[in-house]
Amino acid sequence: MPEIKETSDASMFGLIFFGLGGYVVAAVVVAGQVIVWLRTGHWPTLTLGTLLIPMSLHTAFGEWLAAPKSWYGLHSIVGSLVDIPLWIWVVTCSAGVIFALSRDSN
Repeated sequence: MPEIKETSDASMFGLIFFGLGGYVVAAVVVAGQVIVWLRTGHWPTLTLGTLLIPMSLHTAFGEWLAAPKSWYGLHSIVGSLVDIPLWIWVVTCSAGVIFALSRDSN
């Protein structure tokens, strides 16, 4: 008979807070977009770049992201990744946390 292991409190906290909480954050982001769309008729684009670019304005990364002088292929990949909607990033990261913590508890 397989041995049943109990989940540690830290793993359970991480699973609930970071894993399932991420889904709540993603739902709030989409709900906010829906509210703006209902009010204005324009769907607001919230991407990872919406958060990342203002935070990195006066950094070497921000300068490279705005106008690369090298690593052009990597710039193309990063540019594509920061254009992915924010809620998809949140859901993907939450799923990764849930997967990692569920495997950790087994």
